[in-house]
Amino acid sequence: MDVTNTTLISWSFGLAALGYLLLLVYLVSFSRDWRSSVNARRMVIAATLSALWALSALLALQYRQPLAFVTAALLDVTRCGAWYAFLLSVLLPRTGESKTVSAGATWLPVACWTLVAFGMLIQFALAAGWISPQDWLRTLVLHGLAEAVMGLILVEQLFRSVAEDSRWNVKPLCLALLVQFVFDVYLFSDAM
Repeated sequence: MDVTNTTLISWSFGLAALGYLLLLVYLVSFSRDWRSSVNARRMVIAATLSALWALSALLALQYRQPLAFVTAALLDVTRCGAWYAFLLSVLLPRTGESKTVSAGATWLPVACWTLVAFGMLIQFALAAGWISPQDWLRTLVLHGLAEAVMGLILVEQLFRSVAEDSRWNVKPLCLALLVQFVFDVYLFSDAM
């Protein structure tokens, strides 16, 4: 990897870490009721894991240690899992609520947690020596693409489930997550 690409990637991870840290500071300091709401706590957790992922990926790029790359990949899986948990908690009704859920949305939690479990398995398979680093990288790219597509499905379901007069309230969240997941689709499809 040449110096220009390394510098560009370092800046990208640094800006991502800064963005997620700013989101975390905003959620914790300006929103007083984040401790009382399950959805807000899940968003804080997702922002925290996203910031940790970006910082670990930056460190992995700087130090080029295999353990650092596996740690960054593991944090990427947990980051996606945290965003899935947040989106599913907003999307699906809690017990006792009478929010209507489309028949197709019942498979979403199973698909999300299967993807997260498979992502964890990929990381531990490499650490245990069950797969080669080349197979790990190929599987990681395919898994990253599947995670991004699942994230897009969840964002689309969230946007469609909101009442039409309330869509302006959820648009910033949907646009931010849309950009995140579309970038991942572009990145991982280009890596294939």
